[in-house]
Amino acid sequence: MTASQRPTAGRTMMEIAHVVARRSTCARLQVGAVVEKDGKIISTGYNGAPKSMPHCTDVGCLHDHAEDGSPVLSCIRSVHAEVNALLQAGPRAEGATLYVTHYPCKRCWPVILNAGVKQVVFHTEYGPWNHRSEYGDVKLKKMKGSFGETK
Repeated sequence: MTASQRPTAGRTMMEIAHVVARRSTCARLQVGAVVEKDGKIISTGYNGAPKSMPHCTDVGCLHDHAEDGSPVLSCIRSVHAEVNALLQAGPRAEGATLYVTHYPCKRCWPVILNAGVKQVVFHTEYGPWNHRSEYGDVKLKKMKGSFGETK
């Protein structure tokens, strides 16, 4: 392998996030996340049910309902990949980079900010949450390329 064929550290982290996403127990969307600091993986996470709760892949998603009674698309049982990774990292997430397969949702951004993450690198656009001004000083980067199959 030549130096030009060797993947960058960032691309390797994103590839790992895509592999971790395959552990997801969400029936609708598989998301993976990696918390990295100083070139080392601190933690990983994927979306799925909390401990001791049934997985959506086994019993279906648990949807909340809007005021008009229509179902909301987002499952309220699922803990998102970013949150799981940041919970595992604890205070070590301060100043880290979060690699995530999909653009973080509006529920995850406050957790990312409070964890002290300095940069979020995402691969896939997801949802209408591009309200960049609301997300503080966290650097945001989209990584292009192909990383394997996830829903």
